[in-house]
Amino acid sequence: MKPKSLIYITTVALILPLFGFAGAKNSSNVKLDQPVQVAGTQLPAGQYKVVWEGTGPNVQVYFMQGKNTVTSAPARIQDQSNRFDAVETASGTGNTKLLRAIDLKNISIRFDDSLNAVGN
Repeated sequence: MKPKSLIYITTVALILPLFGFAGAKNSSNVKLDQPVQVAGTQLPAGQYKVVWEGTGPNVQVYFMQGKNTVTSAPARIQDQSNRFDAVETASGTGNTKLLRAIDLKNISIRFDDSLNAVGN
């Protein structure tokens, strides 16, 4: 084997695994079993892709169906281990359910109560 080929193969073998750690996964699929309100928008029950952007604990969360953004809301990311994926809600006025948090395997996305009353 030529030395250039050996260097190339070695370089690729060392760098390729790093691409798996290049960026953190900032999205997840979430199923809402009931309608919830977030940032003043009523989300019907259904499947959503949740994408968050930002640095540090403060992020902007986008609720998407297909390529369409249904709504977005500010939130805080908390690093914590959760046994189960879950959606936390609280009772609002009338029969409204307010989205409090989305718990994923290694993080929780927390929505501020005062922000649930504000529109998009």
